Amino acid sequence: MNEKGSFDLDLESETTGIIAIHYEKAFVTTGIADLRGIKNQIQFKWNKKTLKIELGSALSPIIKSGVTIKIPELSDNTNEVFGFEFNLDLQGSKELNFIPLGGITEVSLLSTWEAPSFKGKFLPDSRKVSKDGFQVKWKVLELNKKFP
Repeated sequence: MNEKGSFDLDLESETTGIIAIHYEKAFVTTGIADLRGIKNQIQFKWNKKTLKIELGSALSPIIKSGVTIKIPELSDNTNEVFGFEFNLDLQGSKELNFIPLGGITEVSLLSTWEAPSFKGKFLPDSRKVSKDGFQVKWKVLELNKKFP
């Protein structure tokens, strides 16, 4: 799987009730239920800079097992959009899940697998399934969830 996305540190977002933002503790965690399924070393790039992968989840109450990447150089003085990308080669996986933790979470998948099924709290906004594979997209807003 080739994963890529971005984080927009919108400084004009709602901050009511926020006492402090600890930018120095920023991280990305990817959940992987069975770590034995990882076939190749994960190369995680943050704004095209390769960062170190650490074993374990920094969100263990939500994501029980996986890998975590500590994110450097964030501060409240930036209006930058941060891009990330990584490849994840897995074998033996039975499902792929996404947790919409962002203000706006968008997920697009393209695969040659011809028999996918979709489940969860949010069904795809669009999907095309054929004998050649599938293409699917989700968009989940903060307003769609019961948590901020």
